[in-house]
Amino acid sequence: MTQQAIDEITLTGVNNRLLSLNHGLMGKALFFYKYARLQSATHYGEYAENLVHEIFENVSMNMSIGFMDGLAGIGWCIQYLLSKQLEEGEDNDILVDLDNAIMEHDPMRIKDLSFENGLVGIVAYVRARLDGKDSCLPFDKIYIRRIEEACVQSGLDFYSEDYDLDNVYKKIIRYYELLPGKERQPWEQELILLEHEPAEIIYERKEFTAEQEEYESRVVKSENPCALIFTQTSRAANYGVGTYVDVLAQCLIPAGWNVCVFELDCPKEDEGFCILKDAGYYKLSQQGISGKQREHNYAQFVIQHFYVKSGHIVCHFNFAMYPLMAERLRTTLCAKAVFTLHFTSWSFDLSGDKERLLTILKKQNNDREKHVYKTFMDEKEFMLNNCDCVIAIAQHSFDMIRDVYGIPEGKLSLIPNGRTFTKITRDRQQGLALRRKYGFKEQELIMVFCGRLDSIKGIVYLMDAFRVLSCKEKKLRMVVIGEGNFKSCLKFADGLWNKITFTGFMEKDRIMDFYEMADFGVVPSIHEEFGYVALEMMMAGLPIIANNTTGLAELTENGKYGLLYNHERALEGDGFLSTCEKVLTGQLTIPKADTNVLEEKYSIETFSRNILNLYNNL
Repeated sequence: MTQQAIDEITLTGVNNRLLSLNHGLMGKALFFYKYARLQSATHYGEYAENLVHEIFENVSMNMSIGFMDGLAGIGWCIQYLLSKQLEEGEDNDILVDLDNAIMEHDPMRIKDLSFENGLVGIVAYVRARLDGKDSCLPFDKIYIRRIEEACVQSGLDFYSEDYDLDNVYKKIIRYYELLPGKERQPWEQELILLEHEPAEIIYERKEFTAEQEEYESRVVKSENPCALIFTQTSRAANYGVGTYVDVLAQCLIPAGWNVCVFELDCPKEDEGFCILKDAGYYKLSQQGISGKQREHNYAQFVIQHFYVKSGHIVCHFNFAMYPLMAERLRTTLCAKAVFTLHFTSWSFDLSGDKERLLTILKKQNNDREKHVYKTFMDEKEFMLNNCDCVIAIAQHSFDMIRDVYGIPEGKLSLIPNGRTFTKITRDRQQGLALRRKYGFKEQELIMVFCGRLDSIKGIVYLMDAFRVLSCKEKKLRMVVIGEGNFKSCLKFADGLWNKITFTGFMEKDRIMDFYEMADFGVVPSIHEEFGYVALEMMMAGLPIIANNTTGLAELTENGKYGLLYNHERALEGDGFLSTCEKVLTGQLTIPKADTNVLEEKYSIETFSRNILNLYNNL
């Protein structure tokens, strides 16, 4: 069996309503229990155990009692695993609820005699339970008499060897064999192979691409430490988080670390592997799969590829939604778990209103507040229980994680983001040349926004304000760089088509062109943990107007390196509209940033030094 086949089975998710042997989670768990024994690899057994826990958390005693599609098959599998010592536990403790559910159905009234979902399947389960090692009788005497009578009535031998565990297992395999090939789940196909070709089931890599095979072989054999970095397919991954991951990888590799980046939840068609700048990049999909199974599948994939790796392993998470995955990797790979808090769920839900959060934490009055409370507690428990270290990217974040989330200061590290900066000498002639290149006029006043087109970034408020500003200053133009909620932006831009340019997502070199030819940048984020865009604008020499909030205030050193406005006082003299009007009329001048100070504080060299110090001392 190839590693590719194992990976396919691992990453094939199952709807939480499909728990049975037929195309369901029980069949998948059965395969991994069998494969764990064959390979003498405990991590496969641990994964199978997690799948069984998922089954019992979702199973309903109201589902069908049939064998291949219902409770009898699930219960039989558990009894089989216990009897074959593939799983540990007490039969009756685990299966008592299933026994009771089965006994609610009078076997004398079952008309279907099939193995799949009829009397034969029920007999198979009852016999497995009676033949089990538990001394307590799982079924009462009345039920046993009724099922014996049903067998006699139907011409079946209740005590036949056909219902021994091994013979019933063969019936399951035969059922899978009779399915059309295209209808089989991958684990059903491999269970057939396990039964018929056990001598050929070995841990191979023949179907890997040569690139992936060579890379993983080198990482596993290397004595150098290994960083497994986890990110997620999202708009955030194209902007701040994605930039952070790329910078992190390029800081670790020159220091001798092997680096593997896992982008989770990508579209199925994007799954794959490649090597970029000496780091291995995996794109993995679990689309449509929710809950614990999704995390277990991802964790098992990683473990399958790196469980033989010895030495120092760090698992670096960038989203606080993988607690089970983090814990399993810590345990199975003996890894250290690091988490960088790039944003908080409550800051999106409450637009960064910390005072309202504190009120909600004391009492929740509606479903929305209950949601905020739950996501907050999930983040807190992830940082507190599943991480060895939590990285804050700004001082205000450090204080908030310590004081609001209650994470011990000893578990925290303050490591501001770092970048390789493009310094620009703002030459007037070069700026005019760029304006001609991109179709802008020399006399126009250009303001530029860059980032995700999301409400938390203040884009809707910005569009609304621009309508007023453009009426007062006819030469004003706005360039909007980024992707996101174009629908809302276009709605607010109605009637201003000759004033606003939407570029979509652009590469960094072209963004720098717009920074060089623009008159000033705007960063209207309602909440910002750090503010990559503000930092890049300042380092490019572009004056900025920014909201006086959290990370932006910290980056500009409270207005020393940019002009801050008060979002909460929109119609006052220090609100965004008034501040921009004063800049356009010359009443206010935007302070210029000291790029030398910013470069020292936020350079990639400083970031690299801090990260390596943290990693090497975990």
